[in-house]
Amino acid sequence: MEANPKRQRLIDAAKTMFYTRGVEPSSLGEIARAAEVPPGNVYYHFKTKDALIEAVIASHGQDILEGLARLNAQADPRARLLAFVRGGLAHGEQLARYGCPYGTLCAELEKTPGSVADSATVLFPLYLHWLERQFAGLGQADAADLALDTLAAVQGAYVITHSTRSPQYLERQVARLEGWIQGLEPGENIRA
Repeated sequence: MEANPKRQRLIDAAKTMFYTRGVEPSSLGEIARAAEVPPGNVYYHFKTKDALIEAVIASHGQDILEGLARLNAQADPRARLLAFVRGGLAHGEQLARYGCPYGTLCAELEKTPGSVADSATVLFPLYLHWLERQFAGLGQADAADLALDTLAAVQGAYVITHSTRSPQYLERQVARLEGWIQGLEPGENIRA
């Protein structure tokens, strides 16, 4: 948690509201009320809504890094990859209702280009670099391509799950990816 609890509550409330309602419809006043922070105090911590969005992006980046660190506790790259593709299953209903918190944020910000949209471009490379290291650890020569294939397959499943409001598509894709990862042999260059 950050040193300033009010600032952190504002970031946490904004993360939730941006995810469940979207960035544009979420006003600073509503975020302040959700954070139980007097509306005038928002400007002490964040001079603009863009500054708050930047803080949310940074917080999401930290969340991703912490999640990947937890996956690193798995015994080997294959186990880590399996845990990664299974990660969304615990949130199937949430993904069906709101989509991926990172993907939806990035997609929404891309519709209003500027420095804030540019800042969000750091999120998915965190996953890509980590996935690439896992595939390299399995002896895959095209680890970077496999990382992209895997992230695209997972994110695609999240989009379809959200668009159809049906977690069954995520479950099907995860089962398919599990079989593929379990069958990878060192040095094989099979596409997902």
